[in-house]
Amino acid sequence: MDAIGTALAEHRRTFSGVQAAGFFFPVSPTRILQAHTGEVFGRLEHLSGFFIKGFGGAGPITGGNLQDEDFPPVIVPYSSTNSDQRDGRLAYATVDLGWTWRSEGIKLGFFGGYFYNFERVNAFGCTQTATNPFICVPPIPNSTLAITQDTTWNAVRIGFNGEWRFASGWRAGLDLAWIPIAWLNANDTH
Repeated sequence: MDAIGTALAEHRRTFSGVQAAGFFFPVSPTRILQAHTGEVFGRLEHLSGFFIKGFGGAGPITGGNLQDEDFPPVIVPYSSTNSDQRDGRLAYATVDLGWTWRSEGIKLGFFGGYFYNFERVNAFGCTQTATNPFICVPPIPNSTLAITQDTTWNAVRIGFNGEWRFASGWRAGLDLAWIPIAWLNANDTH
């Protein structure tokens, strides 16, 4: 540790595949998505124990499938459609401020912060897979943008973190966060 504190910066690249169910009944889109993201992490810590830390990432959603289900009484009869997903994107970030107590090899702290997550899914084409004769009959070709869904989460975080340094340069860390306030903005365009 130098005269004023420490700094840490890291980066990583991830490949993911996710199956996610919809948020709203009686309309429930299910998505199976593949994405690539780049992510950075950083932490600045003053000798007094105060710190700021955060991470952020972004990348394309490169493929997948959107199953859009509509249930009675909103849509009669039941409808289930499939569309190909491409040209989507995602971005996320977390920033925390806090204080850490330190001893030899151990850090324990608390923090408060903010979380942001954005996802855009673009579904191309539409094929009815149930028996509804009014939706996507005949099928819409995969060259046509059928649905764009934007989902944005914002949240306040309060939590604790810890770090254990052991065996010449190894460390294990843990953040536990409670989200007392969160809000969602979800829009889709058909």
